[in-house]
Amino acid sequence: MNAENSVIVHPPCGSIKGVTEISSFGYEYTNFYDVPYGKPALGPLRFKDPEPLDSWTDVLDATQFYLSSSLSSKYSDFFHSYTEKRFPYEDCMRLNIYTKNSHLESSLHPVVITITGGAFIQSPRHKNTVGPEILLQKDVVLVVMSHRIGAFGFLSSDDPAVGVPGNAGLKDQVMALRWVQENIAYFGGDPKNVTLLGYSSGACCVHYHMMSPLSEGLFHKAILMSGSAYYSRGLVPKNNWAIRLASKIGWHGSDQDEASAFEYLRSVDSKTIGDAEKVLLTMEEKSIGLRNIFGPVIETYQSKMCFIPQHPDELLEYAWSHGIPVMISGVRDEGEDFSKDNIDSFVKLMGDKTYWYSVYKVVIGRLQKSYIGNRAPTWLSRFSFESHERAQYRIVPWINGHPGVAHLDDILYLFSNGLAYGLPKNGTLEYEMMQLMVAIYTSFIINGDPNNDKLEKIMGKWIPVSRSNPLYCCKIDHPPEMIELPEKERMIFWDSLYQDAMEARH
Repeated sequence: MNAENSVIVHPPCGSIKGVTEISSFGYEYTNFYDVPYGKPALGPLRFKDPEPLDSWTDVLDATQFYLSSSLSSKYSDFFHSYTEKRFPYEDCMRLNIYTKNSHLESSLHPVVITITGGAFIQSPRHKNTVGPEILLQKDVVLVVMSHRIGAFGFLSSDDPAVGVPGNAGLKDQVMALRWVQENIAYFGGDPKNVTLLGYSSGACCVHYHMMSPLSEGLFHKAILMSGSAYYSRGLVPKNNWAIRLASKIGWHGSDQDEASAFEYLRSVDSKTIGDAEKVLLTMEEKSIGLRNIFGPVIETYQSKMCFIPQHPDELLEYAWSHGIPVMISGVRDEGEDFSKDNIDSFVKLMGDKTYWYSVYKVVIGRLQKSYIGNRAPTWLSRFSFESHERAQYRIVPWINGHPGVAHLDDILYLFSNGLAYGLPKNGTLEYEMMQLMVAIYTSFIINGDPNNDKLEKIMGKWIPVSRSNPLYCCKIDHPPEMIELPEKERMIFWDSLYQDAMEARH
């Protein structure tokens, strides 16, 4: 790296050196990789709530990112890395920052913080999978965070003496949001204009931040893509996981001695714990549809960083975020990531159950509670553009060649992905869709409204949902249009089942 390609910024956390490069679109931007935002949760801090990181005195070198060997080829390793191979490391409270304004040559740019998906067992942050080049065509600062996952981020105990109330991974994200507020201006970002964006399980996280008092005021707009706290992994059961995990590895203590189990787990290397997580579910648990061992839980006692004190239904009642603008979306064939048999009804079933119903709950919940405080708009969309070149799950063997718009196909038009896709070629429909998505999402990030000249020339105004038209959405396709959500009747059916289940619970 030439010295002339480096940039040093001096935020309160300590000086940081980044590296400048020219994008594929011809603009210059600066990368800051692997910037720590919290104290590494190692040794006695394992499983605990995060602690703030002390500032440093030397210049932090944030000019390098490292590509794991498991992410080296275009298809097989990409699929392998995202479905089977994950690296349960604990020094992961880090973020990547991408900015065109590191020299502070213009007014501060709006900031978008991204929480990636991964079912709470992955937290990808890598530039080759969540890259900045598409979004930074406009004047925004992109921050991509990672946080603790699996047992390290979500193991919990109801015993206050153990000191592990749960949701450490979500609390890591709170630390990242606080870090951005304190430091992002030194990267050319505006701490008073921050959008929190999440997709899949990341959208679930964003929704919890919209309801948790810990996150109030740390962002000003929210984007949820294919998920919410009502997503199928949004709350997981507490099935004595710490005792079971320790026993699986080799602990021989009493089932009543949870504190001893945690102490044992702190003595075991992270890979051993990560491997044991994969085989902890019983056949009975799998047969009733339990897919995740670890994820968000309701915390049963108050702690300094209590994040989820109640069920989402109760949190939603007085959520602080009713007064901030929200964009929420799904894709046409959400369940395609589950289908191994190319059966359309199965795709609809899994898409409804896992993703679309969680989207529906947010929309209806915000409309029902819009009398609380300031009323802010909610924009609903359904991504329906089908491409044979850019399809998230088309590289998965059992879906290869199957038509459809699968879960997370939409993010390929917002985040550059040099690992498997590259950028769309100018003159293609994919390129046009990318530019439309950039116009929509950056307009919202900048102004709190997705409407923009490019969209309005094609279809007119995108109208937010209302009580009279609660599922009126923008169908993002070629061309886009306003429609009533096609999944409407199925969502009403799923809601009736949900309400019956809630009544039975009480």
